[in-house]
Amino acid sequence: MKYLAILRKRNGHGYDATVPDLPGCIATGGSVEEAVLRMQEAASRHVFELLARDEPVPRPGDGIKPAFGVGIPATIDLDIDLDHETLRRHREMLENR
Repeated sequence: MKYLAILRKRNGHGYDATVPDLPGCIATGGSVEEAVLRMQEAASRHVFELLARDEPVPRPGDGIKPAFGVGIPATIDLDIDLDHETLRRHREMLENR
């Protein structure tokens, strides 16, 4: 699935990245490239944990609102076709925290 990420320049230096469809999923980086890479990793973990808890994964476009349109757009491509064994192991890890 391809999600829209929005990057904004921080005061001083670096960038903040958010994915409007994945509330609470944020990343930062010193450059645009670093922020996109970190967002890719953060979004993957975010979606993986939703799946591991049997929670619905928002579809791309569900959280897009006009306010999110200000910034640098980037595409985050996530492979969420996870097998059941991987999900089972991840659920066990979450339960043992």
